[in-house]
Amino acid sequence: MPVSEAQKRANKKYDSEKMTYVGCKISKEKASRFKSACAELGTTQYAVLKEAVEYTIEKAKRPEE
Repeated sequence: MPVSEAQKRANKKYDSEKMTYVGCKISKEKASRFKSACAELGTTQYAVLKEAVEYTIEKAKRPEE
């Protein structure tokens, strides 16, 4: 079922209020290798980066071990 125009507007509004982009600049070669590595592991670049962000946030909360 296609997404209604009202739902598209609601999604866009939510994204503009609650979401942002986090990025980094890396070489094309490294980006290609990262994409291939993710495919070999059966995951996506998005999933790996999101997990790294969440891991870093949790690590920062923990006292020094």
